[in-house]
Amino acid sequence: MGDAAIQASDTFGGREPFVSLETAAAFVGVSPRTLHRWLAGSERFPVYCLGRLLRFRISEVERWVHANKVPARVRGAKKR
Repeated sequence: MGDAAIQASDTFGGREPFVSLETAAAFVGVSPRTLHRWLAGSERFPVYCLGRLLRFRISEVERWVHANKVPARVRGAKKR
């Protein structure tokens, strides 16, 4: 099974597996290039460096997404 099929609730021996940059980017809905840019910038994205490999845990990525939620703007709404 490839890591693309891993869900946030999946565990292996009580530990959540690491996933690739591509899988983490797909989970967030951005390209791998965008995620890599976030990592190089000031974004505090949860990442593990295993040698030269960047790895992620989906549950941590999901928490990051919820922690960085901002109110949506409605088109045509007037500013107060």
